[in-house]
Amino acid sequence: MGTGSSSPVRALRAAAMLALAAAACAACGSSSSKPVPISVAEATQNPCLLVSLSQATAILGSGATEGSKEVAAGVYSECTYGNDSTAVSVALEFGPIGEAASLQMMKNSAPVTVAGHAGLCGAETSKYGGGGFAFAAPIKSGVWLSVDGAPSCAVDDKFAQAVYANL
Repeated sequence: MGTGSSSPVRALRAAAMLALAAAACAACGSSSSKPVPISVAEATQNPCLLVSLSQATAILGSGATEGSKEVAAGVYSECTYGNDSTAVSVALEFGPIGEAASLQMMKNSAPVTVAGHAGLCGAETSKYGGGGFAFAAPIKSGVWLSVDGAPSCAVDDKFAQAVYANL
């Protein structure tokens, strides 16, 4: 009798464990490569969350690394990604100074739309720029996305797409 009464309990336990495992697997999103969204506040504290290393590798190719991270509270938050030939900085710039800083380093910029966000992309003119291209677009009021150092606007746009996918 003891065996018969524990069999339904075992079956119920097994079903509960399977349901729990299925729910956990669905929550972790193991079948999806979609990034977990982050907030602008989180990205402000850790700008390297804006673009994952795997996203940077997909854009720049093998050998991509996550380089330096700089956070100047209330002014900008920046993360640099690179490989042997390219270093691309992805930054959040804040307030009117951020807008000016994002836009002043471009010449011959052209309007672009990335992931539904209107912005500008053009060759860098800043004495601090590496001679690459720069992208700038507002994320929300008082916060600008700036991508610079890429070898083309197409690469800038890919980094911007990754940022918008992650926010």
